[in-house]
Amino acid sequence: MSETFTIKIDGKECTALQGETVLQVARREGIEIPTLCDDKRLDPAGACRACLVEIEGQRRLQPSCAWKAADGQDIKTHNSSDRVQRHQDVLVSLYM
Repeated sequence: MSETFTIKIDGKECTALQGETVLQVARREGIEIPTLCDDKRLDPAGACRACLVEIEGQRRLQPSCAWKAADGQDIKTHNSSDRVQRHQDVLVSLYM
């Protein structure tokens, strides 16, 4: 039986399963987090940095594709964090 717990993504309470990444929870909940290197056939690498999110209590932005969801986390994506949005703007300019 899977253990479930609650996290917040952009202020929305989301149910997460033990072992899920933040990206997996967000996708299931209909919350968009952009990715470039995410591929279901591969283990998460966090290489492209496009999926970075802000997690309360963490100094650095974390890759949502590799960061495991944990009970009580408060997570902000580009939709609710200027810091994440600025990072993504820089990435887009570098990739173009």
